[in-house]
Amino acid sequence: MSCRFATWCKVLLMRNQHLRFTLGFFFLGGLVALLGCEESTAPRQRSDSAGQRDSDSADDLLHSALGTLNDLPAAVDLQLRPLKVVLDSTKSRNGKTVFGVITDTPGEPRGVNNFLRVVSDNGRFRRLEIREGDRIRYYGIRDAHGKSQYIELIVQQVVDENSLYFFGGLNQPVLQPQRLEIWRYGDEKVQAIRDRVERYASRQRGSLVWEPAPDEAGLLQLIDYLNGWIHRSPPTETWSPDPLLKTLGETSQAIVRDDALAELAFGSVDARRMQEAIWLRDAGRWAAAGTYNDLAIGRRLFDWTVRNIRLQEDTWPGGKFNQLWHTLLYGEGTARQRAWAFTQLAKQQGLIAVVLSIERTDDNQAEPPEPDFWCVGLLADDKLFLFDTRLGLPIPGAVDDSVAALDEIVEDPSLLRQLDLPETPYPIANEDLKRVVAQIPATAFSLSRRAATLESQMTGRERVAISLTPSSLAEKLSAQPLQATRLWDYPIATLRARQEMSPERRAEESRQFLVFAVMPELWKARVLYFQGEFFEGPETLALLRKSRPPTQAIQAQGADSVGAHLMGLARGHATYWLGLIAVEQHKFDVASDFLERRTLAVEEAKSWHDGARYLMALACEADGKSKLAIEYLTGDNAAQLQGNMLLARRLEQRSLQTGDDKSEPKNDRE
Repeated sequence: MSCRFATWCKVLLMRNQHLRFTLGFFFLGGLVALLGCEESTAPRQRSDSAGQRDSDSADDLLHSALGTLNDLPAAVDLQLRPLKVVLDSTKSRNGKTVFGVITDTPGEPRGVNNFLRVVSDNGRFRRLEIREGDRIRYYGIRDAHGKSQYIELIVQQVVDENSLYFFGGLNQPVLQPQRLEIWRYGDEKVQAIRDRVERYASRQRGSLVWEPAPDEAGLLQLIDYLNGWIHRSPPTETWSPDPLLKTLGETSQAIVRDDALAELAFGSVDARRMQEAIWLRDAGRWAAAGTYNDLAIGRRLFDWTVRNIRLQEDTWPGGKFNQLWHTLLYGEGTARQRAWAFTQLAKQQGLIAVVLSIERTDDNQAEPPEPDFWCVGLLADDKLFLFDTRLGLPIPGAVDDSVAALDEIVEDPSLLRQLDLPETPYPIANEDLKRVVAQIPATAFSLSRRAATLESQMTGRERVAISLTPSSLAEKLSAQPLQATRLWDYPIATLRARQEMSPERRAEESRQFLVFAVMPELWKARVLYFQGEFFEGPETLALLRKSRPPTQAIQAQGADSVGAHLMGLARGHATYWLGLIAVEQHKFDVASDFLERRTLAVEEAKSWHDGARYLMALACEADGKSKLAIEYLTGDNAAQLQGNMLLARRLEQRSLQTGDDKSEPKNDRE
């Protein structure tokens, strides 16, 4: 943790009165002393030199772009507030090195050596406005190679131009004058974040890319490389938009215009699409590792989706507003957003997965209504196997532990009745199966010429699926019992919805994202998690632990302050994800500690309770404790309740058959 929250609240007070009320930002006094400040790694710099770009070959630029794209964690800037020098030899009174000694309080010894006096008489402390919290680098220590090192002290109070007190004190005085410098954490980056939030929330129309993400400099550099490459090596083959574009609704067709798809220049929205594709590719690789059968891979990817995206009701702040990369970053989404993620996970592994919906007709509407979302169909062995993202379960086939295929369900609709509960029947009726439509998820970028051109240059481990040819997928689905195959409007409709968001909703959205801007460690931990780094390295876990501010620090800010909100959100995310990783690692005791004791037992972490119960159920099941798993699955009215109840019923039947259960009585656990 660092002093970033205190500064954040100082600079983020909104000039716009409505936004100030909506976000509820308040000043956080005293947080600097409570949490301290830290240094960290600087980002890679964007190359803006035209001369340098001109000297680079197209191949070099492409190589640099792919290197940046395949090493996204390196692009994350952990330094929210860079240190800048306030006093050194160039800023002293006479342009010479500043030397000082450290003693006890002059004339009033207290046994605390915390008084620094400049003996070279060139300090300028008052003129340079040295203030509490500034960093003193006091040199004089030598390392094994004889190089001068420094200790860092924190200014407490300036006395005059050449003397000050610092916090704490040394064990003994330093009477031999030593070189010193004074540094200060800069607020320029925090100020820039504040300005962007203000502009975004006060506009008449929302922006498609507004987020001040910690890896933004790296993505700008990526776009710079790609545009330099494609300018020097433009495609020569003919290109035309895919015919299936005509299956989009009229509003979506107006957004995805032919001239925009033919454009070769890459933009900021494209960068986020490539980023989400990399996240999905990397996550899918470790989720499906060691599995080679297409259906088995699909099941692994579906399980990953359900574990990693907590189900939300289809209302604000989820619903139609979040992009896919938002869903992955936050780890929560609606059934449609889960379906979007699952289909793209499959795409990165070379599989075909489409959204299945039920066609509705309404003679009173000029344009047919959007089909009702149902589930995801995964193509394997020339069949479409069914996965329900609302339930969080595959649709079961006739054989135990099998996944039903669409043709199997069409032939025997009674198989769907396995998903009925006494008071909650499964919502798909027999006649619905005659009107199943396959919808192919697509974004404007995936349909563009530039995406196809870039993907054609990728090979081996660095390849990522970023382009799409819908008509070829439709041809592969032609043997399935489908009424039609078309593009899915949903991903493109989210862009339109984001532009039309009200200022109130944009303010709420900014509150959800800002924790990642002011806590870049949390962002980097998430990116490393997608890579599966936690299986072999400790960095993900270390960053998540660092993102958990103490409860006392949160309480000290006041219940309604922005500091309490951001710190609580960071703590909740980090705690939950530490529990999730423990489940992935099959560490039951660790999972229980983070998910049961630190999440479910904490009222402030209520946003994560549904997900924590589900993960605990999975952990208990893996640990042979079916009865405990059933308790977690049936413990609350979660958005995924029907699926959880069906899973609990299955576990109960299996437990009765085997008679082998290691569960402890609930009272013993308490």
